[in-house]
Amino acid sequence: NAPTKEPEEPAMLHLVTRIKTVKYRPYWEKETIQRLKLFVFKNTPDMNAMLKSVQHLLEIRPVSFPHGLPKSEEDYEHCLLRENGEFVVKHKILP
Repeated sequence: NAPTKEPEEPAMLHLVTRIKTVKYRPYWEKETIQRLKLFVFKNTPDMNAMLKSVQHLLEIRPVSFPHGLPKSEEDYEHCLLRENGEFVVKHKILP
């Protein structure tokens, strides 16, 4: 018997980048891309529907937090969002 994989929890956020031009695309796709402005979005049904309508023009990656979520406002100063969707937080270590 093959080991069963536990289902992964859905990502809280999506990292979205445009991979194709909107030149020569229908006006409704251009409008959707313009509204999105493309970067990081919440994983919600409304947002997913909008992304799905232009998914052929996009690359959508789940954002992961390998070192955990930021613990304080100061942590945001030391964060990095990598191209692979990893949101790296370098927590401040107090003496």
